[in-house]
Amino acid sequence: MTKESKVKTVWHSYRSWRSYYVWIFFVCAWFFLGLLFPPLLILFLIASVGIVIHRYGSQYYITENIVLSIHEYGPGKKKNKIKLEDIDTVEVVRDFWAELFGYGDVEIGEYGDTKVIFKGIRDPDFIAKQLKSRISL
Repeated sequence: MTKESKVKTVWHSYRSWRSYYVWIFFVCAWFFLGLLFPPLLILFLIASVGIVIHRYGSQYYITENIVLSIHEYGPGKKKNKIKLEDIDTVEVVRDFWAELFGYGDVEIGEYGDTKVIFKGIRDPDFIAKQLKSRISL
């Protein structure tokens, strides 16, 4: 648990499995090709582990005071946070596939240039609506 999340966490999520549709397609293809050519099973294993690390390495929090995005992939750790009172904009961004599979990005902007992006989350409209109601945009 991070220092920021010691405050009451209102919402917490990881990136949605649905946002990995391209990678999941390739992993399945490598698996079936690996049944024909066993050395390709190594690609299947590497890609599978990479997807799991990437998904669980992306964590998103909304607490009573802040919006926080944490990305941990290997030795590095990147945190972006914005205080709720400093939020200027909340936008939902989707492409065709995101609309089709029911996921999207929520871009949260601060006065200035700072942005926190919740990438590939389920039901981004609900999260944007909740944030807007908490900050009264």
